[in-house]
Amino acid sequence: MAHFVDCVLNGKQPLVTGEDGRPVMEIIFAAYDSAGTGKCVEWPYEAPGEKMPMESR
Repeated sequence: MAHFVDCVLNGKQPLVTGEDGRPVMEIIFAAYDSAGTGKCVEWPYEAPGEKMPMESR
């Protein structure tokens, strides 16, 4: 977090980008969906409906 704040305050480029974080979020959302339904999910994962997996069910 300190690195991110330093980047924002000083106009630096972060070491990890949003593009790096997207696959991680897809994995997390798939895990939430699978845990919530008790079923395996298909990959690549697409969240069902408008809600995020952790908001559904």
